[in-house]
Amino acid sequence: MIEGLPVYIPVVFILTTLFTVGIFLYAVWRAGLRSLSAKFLLAFVPFWLVIQAVLACNGFFQNFTVLPPRTFAFGPLPFFVLTIAYLIFCRKFLADMPLTVLTWIHVIRVPVELSLLWLFQNSLVPVEMTFEGRNFDILAGITAPIVYFLAFRNGRTNRKLLIVWNLAALASLVNIVTIAV
Repeated sequence: MIEGLPVYIPVVFILTTLFTVGIFLYAVWRAGLRSLSAKFLLAFVPFWLVIQAVLACNGFFQNFTVLPPRTFAFGPLPFFVLTIAYLIFCRKFLADMPLTVLTWIHVIRVPVELSLLWLFQNSLVPVEMTFEGRNFDILAGITAPIVYFLAFRNGRTNRKLLIVWNLAALASLVNIVTIAV
């Protein structure tokens, strides 16, 4: 733990991470456990979370002299590879994922952005990474309940709204990842 950092910051961040993983695994469970795709994610996600935690606790990610940077090689890179593999080979499984749960999961962006603000207030990240700077990712979290209400009312799914909103949320995420890099 970083000396002088208020304890609520890592607590909120860890609880947000665990909550996110829980929601995601619930979505996988709702999609059905019959497929190898679902079984793989149910095993891989907790395993990868533990690996990340062990590496972080041992200072692995604090070495910025190696290429590719460890935060990229063990963070976004495996996520992108897994996402592309699922988009190519596991389309049926992805089609079975519950859009309602995948819409609600975006609310986790609010505590993530609050954590970034608190880190900025403790001089650990630049203001650009917060919603006071150039990070507008909190808007996806704030609008998730509204989009959920509008997209799933009357027993129908407004796919156009979900596509436009998710593209805007993805653009916001790409923005903050670019700023972070």
